[in-house]
Amino acid sequence: MKIVNKINLIIPKGEHSSASILWHAPLGILSLATYIKKHNPDIKVGVFNEEVSSLSSDIFDADIIGINTQISNYKRCLELARKAKENDCLVVFGGAFATCMAEKILKNRDFVDLVIIGDGEKALNDIVNRKPFSQINNLAYRKEDKIVINEEVPIDLNAIPFPSRSYIGLDVYFKNYRKFYPKSKFRRATTLYSQKGCIWHEKTGGCIFCGRIGKYRVIRPEKFWKEMEYLEKTYNVDYVFDQADSFCQNRDWLKELVKSKPKNIKARLRVWVRSDNIDNETGKLLSDLGVHDAFIGIESGDPESLSAFQKGITVEQNIKATKILNKFGIKLYAQFVLGAPGESEKSLMNSVEHAKELIKIGNIETLACTIMLPLPGSKSWEMIRQKTNILESDLFDYKELQRIWIKEFTSVDIKTIKETIKGIEELSTPMHYIREEL
Repeated sequence: MKIVNKINLIIPKGEHSSASILWHAPLGILSLATYIKKHNPDIKVGVFNEEVSSLSSDIFDADIIGINTQISNYKRCLELARKAKENDCLVVFGGAFATCMAEKILKNRDFVDLVIIGDGEKALNDIVNRKPFSQINNLAYRKEDKIVINEEVPIDLNAIPFPSRSYIGLDVYFKNYRKFYPKSKFRRATTLYSQKGCIWHEKTGGCIFCGRIGKYRVIRPEKFWKEMEYLEKTYNVDYVFDQADSFCQNRDWLKELVKSKPKNIKARLRVWVRSDNIDNETGKLLSDLGVHDAFIGIESGDPESLSAFQKGITVEQNIKATKILNKFGIKLYAQFVLGAPGESEKSLMNSVEHAKELIKIGNIETLACTIMLPLPGSKSWEMIRQKTNILESDLFDYKELQRIWIKEFTSVDIKTIKETIKGIEELSTPMHYIREEL
């Protein structure tokens, strides 16, 4: 392998671009870039997000091309990888999709040299420094006619620097936020993550729709606040969406975070929460922390559907959490997933009625719905593999995968689900309204 002087890291454009994709800073590849630059200051590192801007004509003028793969952008990933290999680049795939599909990718795509599994900071740094592949954790590669997958070792989040936004700037992301949320009082919104992984997933194997999630880890409160100060001072950020899978899952950490909050922090927060983590204590902690709104996975208003999702929550807990968040002045972004195993017209109607009940409680900022999508690494992925052969390849139509799921695992059709989605979302007055058709 030749000496590395330049790396370009790319997020390819997906088939559909939602509001969140267009205003969320790409923390994953920013973390990679920051880590590589810290340990190799002489190497040129570029970060390119095709979701928000076109790729430059000299994008492949680099020794290594790193590509972030997702289920919705994988076809484009392959197009870029093929061109990168034609330009004699070392092509490295990473991200959630490649993590779960590493063996198939290396088997089917000879223009992809390496796949990083899970956390990529140390693995990519080892590749840059030409460490033998056999000694690099979190790496999948070819050895003669075999595919080797090395041990996966989660990174210590407190041992790496927080992602520098200097590689991208945030103005275009601020602009996109204002475009999609024109009624929002916030003007300079961005993202960070305080935790990775999910305790519920570790205990039970997780919800059936949840893709592969690594080991639960949490950032120390002092590091969290240091990043918040950086965002406020450098970019005048006024609203931050924490990307942790469940912000309140570690109550002791949450208490310490509130206790250590600097007085100069003014930006408000959006967080993800599970309804079973919300009680009067956590409600007050979120309020004291400056949480403006909480994104909560309601999933369904039907008890049997919730049970089928294996999320470990109940309709009653959803109602209780909504009331508590309302009590503490925290707005709610409620998300439904339609298409649970056994979903019927009756269960869909129960979700509509549940949404109406939540609206009556008040402080619902947005009701949003999505159609069940089996993701690689999830329980639902294993279920649907028994019903179709389209997953024999690493490249497939994920919209068709949704259709197959609805046909095989529910007693309703796509049209009925679409109509239910429209009915639920129109109950609220969202700051934006985006609906992509199947």
